[in-house]
Amino acid sequence: MRATLFSKSEEPEEGPASEAVLVDISLAQRAERILQGSGRCVCGLVKDEAKDATPISRGEGHVTHFHGPFSVIPPQLVSATTKFGARVEHIPYPKCQLLGERDERRRDIQGKSQELLKKLRVEAPASTTVQDVSEAPQKRRVTVEDAPDEDGEDAFDFAPGGDADYFMEEDDEGRFFGGGLTSEQKEILNIFDKAGDSAEPEDPLSLPAIRRSLLRLERAINKNQDQRSKYPDDPTKFIDSEADLDSAIKALLPLSQAPALAYKELVRSGTIAQLVGLFTHENVDIVIDVVELLYELTDDDVTDESDEESETALKELIESLVDLSVLDLLVENLPRLNEAEESDRQGVFHILGVFENILGFNPDLATTLVEKTKLLPWLLNRIQGKTHDENRGYSAEILSILLQNSTPNRLAFGREDGVETVLKLLSHYRRREPADADETEYMENLFVTLCSALAEPSIKQLFLEAEGHDLMVLMMKEKLQSRSRAIKALDHAMSGPRGVHVCNAFVDALGLKTLFAAFMGKVGG
Repeated sequence: MRATLFSKSEEPEEGPASEAVLVDISLAQRAERILQGSGRCVCGLVKDEAKDATPISRGEGHVTHFHGPFSVIPPQLVSATTKFGARVEHIPYPKCQLLGERDERRRDIQGKSQELLKKLRVEAPASTTVQDVSEAPQKRRVTVEDAPDEDGEDAFDFAPGGDADYFMEEDDEGRFFGGGLTSEQKEILNIFDKAGDSAEPEDPLSLPAIRRSLLRLERAINKNQDQRSKYPDDPTKFIDSEADLDSAIKALLPLSQAPALAYKELVRSGTIAQLVGLFTHENVDIVIDVVELLYELTDDDVTDESDEESETALKELIESLVDLSVLDLLVENLPRLNEAEESDRQGVFHILGVFENILGFNPDLATTLVEKTKLLPWLLNRIQGKTHDENRGYSAEILSILLQNSTPNRLAFGREDGVETVLKLLSHYRRREPADADETEYMENLFVTLCSALAEPSIKQLFLEAEGHDLMVLMMKEKLQSRSRAIKALDHAMSGPRGVHVCNAFVDALGLKTLFAAFMGKVGG
């Protein structure tokens, strides 16, 4: 352990007198690591400012700490260091209490330093006279050799802690560049680091975390819009911001797990309006991301019937979506999606899912959806797909939901030639069974749609004109799944005063014979 001393009895040729300062480099290194948690501390000697002073710190951004029994740092020491861009900070001794062996070494250094300083100030040769003093050459500065350690060189560890990242010949004591920590001290720090790493992470569904996610989305939207407006013809300029926007949208998917907290914040912050605004985005993949998010947020499974707060939050969210014309925007985006692509096909599925979720929450919106959008024509076209797939079956289900309790929708169904379309599709099952459970559900939804529409007198007439009664009689003759559904459809068609004409046509088609045979179980094919 060494010390550098400056005697105030010897003034430099230029500049103010310096204070007596003890610079304990090893302790400075340790305090830097213990108290500041920073990297290595580069320390050096301080000379007279007027004589090209050597800076205390040579590392950019590093802080040099002086430790000593002083309440303030001497001005000359400050000017000598700040001249070279270093920052000086005084840390009183009580804050530098380290562990174990360090305390003993510190006290030893203080004692030796005080003794050396006392010798420099007090001791003088007894035979020295005034003349000798006047004749002797004037010395402006005294250099004091470092006091040797009593324990010998073996007692000093090169770069305590063994974490120096330089060659030993560059520094024979390992103080300037070493970490200055013993193995015991490093182990203590590692324990604290591990304790910090093992701390529980912040709940991603807490209110602060939710707000950060929403803020991240807002920034991503603004950045993407800005870059797209600046470079509309150069996708390479905005592709990164588009990827960030995609990531920010998907990061909101977990919010469906905390509807009571997250949904209110979505509406309050205006984020839901920003999401709806993305339906007009040039990149259809962004639109698909938003649709998927809304599908998850509006799912009935996110709330529990016993949780009134969650139900209220979901209601508020759906009302906000409807007010923002989300139904119109969803329908307008259906033609943009190419179902030959898997991602677009999933986008169509999620759009239909959003319709189902919203209608399940508020069935009265079915009439609005048909009257103000072009969803009904799209559904009638989609259910006529040549091959059965998931979206064709889902379209038939949405169509049946729209017609369940809405007279205006049923009449619109008739005006769009829906009766003839459904009868044509049902004729495929006159002699064959559906291929699988999904196609069976598709067929059942077609029958449900037809039965719902037949509640209207005008639809009964359209059914008769399309010879629907003849098709139902043919289905009754076969022992297939469609037989029972055909009987149910005839029941709806012939019920009520307006069903008289259908009854007469049914009798003329020998429907009673086929019906009684079906009751007796004698119908075979």
